[in-house]
Amino acid sequence: MDHGRPGDPTGRRARREGPFRESGSGEEIVGRGRSKTAITFHRREGHAHMRMMRSKASRTASPRHRSPRSLRKVLVALDGSPAGEMILKHLEGILPPRATLLLVHVLPNPVPSSTSEVTNLLHLQEDAEEYLEGVRERFPRLRSKWVVETGDPVERILATAREEDVDALALTT
Repeated sequence: MDHGRPGDPTGRRARREGPFRESGSGEEIVGRGRSKTAITFHRREGHAHMRMMRSKASRTASPRHRSPRSLRKVLVALDGSPAGEMILKHLEGILPPRATLLLVHVLPNPVPSSTSEVTNLLHLQEDAEEYLEGVRERFPRLRSKWVVETGDPVERILATAREEDVDALALTT
């Protein structure tokens, strides 16, 4: 009988999906950057914790484990929800002062068919910029910059991570 992990109140055992573990609860953040380091963030019964982990292949290929203190640049994908911003509080506590956060918000890529839709897209862009600037102001201890992308969220987040050469991704689900 599977009793789950010690200390896991849900009683679920972690399962393998790709190179990283997921709890299956839908309340986890898993990200991967160029160092194949993942940041996972679990929320259970009102408590939150965060840990760094690496893929098995990465651990065998490189004997050095990267701690959160060694990260220089972390991409944080934000969707505008309070749950999405929760990870920033945890990053504030574990990242070194010299680390930079890249706050990313991705807008959908509709095909505008009228002038009013183009105007609406411009307003969405402005709202997203104001939102990200507000997030920066709420977390002044974190060194950060922001970018608003348009298109498929997964594709744009991964493309931005490659373009910006980030060490890790932090995402909410």
